[in-house]
Amino acid sequence: MESTSLSIKQEQANMLTHAFGLLLSFIGLFTLVLGTYDQNNFLHFLCCIIYGTSLVLLYAASTCYHGFRSEHWKHVFKIVDHCAIYILIAGTYTPFTLLALGGMWGWSMFCTVWALAFIGIQFKLFFVNQFKIFSTLIYLMMGWLVVIAIEPLMQALPFEGLMWLVAGGIAYTVGVLFYLRDDYGYNHAIWHLFVLAGSVSHFIAVFLYVIPEAEGTTFLSLSSS
Repeated sequence: MESTSLSIKQEQANMLTHAFGLLLSFIGLFTLVLGTYDQNNFLHFLCCIIYGTSLVLLYAASTCYHGFRSEHWKHVFKIVDHCAIYILIAGTYTPFTLLALGGMWGWSMFCTVWALAFIGIQFKLFFVNQFKIFSTLIYLMMGWLVVIAIEPLMQALPFEGLMWLVAGGIAYTVGVLFYLRDDYGYNHAIWHLFVLAGSVSHFIAVFLYVIPEAEGTTFLSLSSS
């Protein structure tokens, strides 16, 4: 009984941490849409919709996964949750690749990351309960793939924006240490807090630095830059 009670409390902590993230994600999506809707720039608007929606999807899936008691629905939302991680990674890359980088660098990174996300989703649909360490390494590899474009990113973003981007990556990476031991105590909830920190850091980078710096970027300028 005691371990069951603790398990319920752990799941409540897991659910509440990402329910808070879901609330922040809706606010973030609304802020992004509001900030780009009247700019008459469809590319900005589209990138923000993709990025903001990927945040909402991840936190909604995670909240449902940890909130449901039914084994059936837990399994369903576990699959959605794990697939949503790939979508969030690719969604976060979208404004950085298409708005900050642009040109061949931007399109190459954009297509590569979304292709990897698609492959990862297919993998998770069949092996959601297996290969945890391998899957985690794929998440990390996708997240840090950005280092191959660090030089053009340094030219495209102010130093502060780059630091928020790196800070988000570090938060996600450190959190993985708790994720890999999430069967111990409240480690999974702690992992969720690191995910929140990473999401907030990347949102700051996108909203305060990527979008303002990319003012005037359009689909036409992407191919010519």
